[in-house]
Amino acid sequence: MKYVLDNEDEKRALELGMKLRQLREEKRASSSSASRRIRKKKRFIKRDHEEAHERLHKDYFAEDSIYNETHFHRRFQMRRHLFLCIVDALQSRFEFFQQRSDALGRRGLSPLTKCTAAIRILAYGISANCVDEI
Repeated sequence: MKYVLDNEDEKRALELGMKLRQLREEKRASSSSASRRIRKKKRFIKRDHEEAHERLHKDYFAEDSIYNETHFHRRFQMRRHLFLCIVDALQSRFEFFQQRSDALGRRGLSPLTKCTAAIRILAYGISANCVDEI
């Protein structure tokens, strides 16, 4: 662009205005590329929830379970029938205790596993982080 200007001050003001516009455009271009975050891939830990449920069921709740009624009562401080009634009641009343699938179709924890963890937390008076370590 060529402008005809009479005064040197007007010419200098126009040059400064053009530099300012150029700096703003550069800043806008650099900020849009800088605002893009580099997304870290979410770390996935493979936990076999179905196998955990099968193992719990085989150990305590199957007809020919590994541990008998005495072992069950010692571990959970209640009879197996009462425990299963509690699991059914919690599953029917609260959505948390229902088994759900995630967006990829992987099944989550079973109601039996969730109730076992919750009852252990209540029985031992410990936090949820310590349940796996006992």
